[in-house]
Amino acid sequence: MNSSSIVALAGDSTGSSCGYCHSKQDTSFSSGGLWAYHLHPATYQTLIDCGWRRAGKYLYKPNIAKTCCPAYTIRLDSTAFVLSAGNKKAAKKVKKLLSQTQTASTESTDVDSEWIDEGEEVRDAGLAGLEENMRPDLPATKSESLMSVDVAPEASKEKPKTEKVAWVKQPKKAKNIPKDDVLALITEIEGVQTINGNKWEVKLVPASFEEDTFELYTKYQINVHKDPPTKIKKAGFTGFLVDSPLTFIPATDIIPKSKIVEKKLESFPGYGSFHQKYYLNGKLIAVSVLDILPACVSAVYFMYDPTSAVVRSLSIGVYSALRECALAKEFSHILPNLKYYYMGFYIHSCSKMRYKAQFKPSDLVCPKTREWVPVELCTKLLDVHKVARLSAALNLKDGHVPESTDQSVFGPSAIAHEFPIDIKDIGNIMIYQEGGVVLLKMMPPNRKVLSDIGQFIQLVGIDVAKKLIFVV
Repeated sequence: MNSSSIVALAGDSTGSSCGYCHSKQDTSFSSGGLWAYHLHPATYQTLIDCGWRRAGKYLYKPNIAKTCCPAYTIRLDSTAFVLSAGNKKAAKKVKKLLSQTQTASTESTDVDSEWIDEGEEVRDAGLAGLEENMRPDLPATKSESLMSVDVAPEASKEKPKTEKVAWVKQPKKAKNIPKDDVLALITEIEGVQTINGNKWEVKLVPASFEEDTFELYTKYQINVHKDPPTKIKKAGFTGFLVDSPLTFIPATDIIPKSKIVEKKLESFPGYGSFHQKYYLNGKLIAVSVLDILPACVSAVYFMYDPTSAVVRSLSIGVYSALRECALAKEFSHILPNLKYYYMGFYIHSCSKMRYKAQFKPSDLVCPKTREWVPVELCTKLLDVHKVARLSAALNLKDGHVPESTDQSVFGPSAIAHEFPIDIKDIGNIMIYQEGGVVLLKMMPPNRKVLSDIGQFIQLVGIDVAKKLIFVV
């Protein structure tokens, strides 16, 4: 079952406080939820292209029509990315640091809350706090039996630590670097390090629990998200940023044999979940949690050391985003379809989240038609109303935006969409039961199961649902 995707329906959320506008009431909602035991990367790629996202093994889709801060999936084409002045400024800060003589500059200092740059602290704010209540109520007798399902050995949590091999890019100094080539820029910066200068190292490793990562997470949550120390637990951290349902697929199973000789196989680690760890003079200063999928590098979470004066002097959040974009561009040289960098959600109603639109060319996915629409067109609609059928922006005449009362473009009715249901299709859905897989139509009639799966099909469509095995 290595290619299988096994999930349990968790239902709609009852509401929670919002990580973007920090509302004190329950104003953030999701439509549907999944607890994923195993998830094939290609299946997850399909889900995130439909507006889904994961926190640990919990998958959710924001209810754009109901939630206080509508969240639209955003992606950046790394092969066409144009560096902005702000991007170049962030890169120059790292370049300057690496040219300086090594000092004890990473020592911790007290944190002044006023310094935090908004582009740094809110990059993944919507996920902050999800780790507490993200596991749904699941069938008590079934979940343990899933441990017997075969998964890729590399993805097992029991894998000995000695087997984990970090992928470390060893860049060479590029010549005649194009001004807007993000991959060449990162290669140049990280490839020029002097003997006595600050030592910079970036490792891409399979997601696993490591003490230094947890310590960094603790500093980040306390100083940036103001979590009380008693709230931060290893189990919560593991469930949130280490555990992943994605099946690891090694590069040798992805890259055609004809290309293995001509391409540098060592530059691509395969599909799965990873931690990209940044070290300065041997000390961990930042970590990106990433998913590498068939069409993208997807950013899950980012954290850094806010107690370090040097880290605070860097635009480390912007630099890490540039590096992740460069990663996608490098992978596209091997796998042309893997060229996008997914930056999570774009929240136009939250001013601090609009910085993602500065990474161009970016697109937002329309919640109704699932078309990708250039972000600069989408913002014209979202300036008028926070909920909009984004595909309407493709047909704007002379940039004219309809009145906000146009219900074909704005409001809940404009994005309302349900996939059709055929009872025959529901009967062919796969169900995990007593250690095996059966079709739903072979099971004794169960009105609740039929209703729950039917609602899920209306949400994602039968083509997606058929790729999943449901635990009921």
